[in-house]
Amino acid sequence: MLDFFLRGSKKKIDPLSNATSAKEWVESLKQEYGSASHDKVLEAVAELNRNGAVSSADTLEAVLALNRETAQFHYQLGIQYLMNIRMPKVLEAQLRGQILGYGREFLDAYRQVLSPSFSGEDERRIYAMLPLVLARMMHYFCEAARWSFFQGRLSWGKFLAERQSRLPLC
Repeated sequence: MLDFFLRGSKKKIDPLSNATSAKEWVESLKQEYGSASHDKVLEAVAELNRNGAVSSADTLEAVLALNRETAQFHYQLGIQYLMNIRMPKVLEAQLRGQILGYGREFLDAYRQVLSPSFSGEDERRIYAMLPLVLARMMHYFCEAARWSFFQGRLSWGKFLAERQSRLPLC
C-alpha cells in the first residue's frame, strides 16, 4: 500500500543532465527493458540531436556515459546479425538499421561538440574529453564502412582506391 504512494512521487530522470543521471537511467532501462534499452537510448540521443546541441560539458559527459553503458548491447546486436546466416531479409535490414542508426545518432551528437565554441569551465572540460570523442567518432565511421562491406556495397579494392585518392601515399 505504501509503495503505491511512493511511485507517484518519483521525479522523472533527465538522462542528459550529467553522467551519473545517465548511468542511473541506463541501469533502470536495463532492469525494465533488458537489451531493448539500446533502442531507448537511441531515441534519447536522437531527441537530443533534433532539439539542439550538446550545450555543456555535463551533457557531453552524459552522452559519453550513455554510449559507454550501452556499448555491450550494441556489440551484441552486431554478433546477432553476423551469427544468424539465414535471417529473413526484412529482419536483416531492420537489425542493420538499428546498428547503423545507433552509430549515426552518436556521430551527430559528437559532431556538434566540434563546431560550437565553448567558454570558461565548459571549454576546458570539453577539450579534455575531445580525444575520447574523436576516438568514438572514428570508431563509428569505421563501423559504418564495415557494415557497408558486409552488406556488399563496398569491396576492398574500391575501399582502398577511395582512401588512396583522398590520402595519397608518399
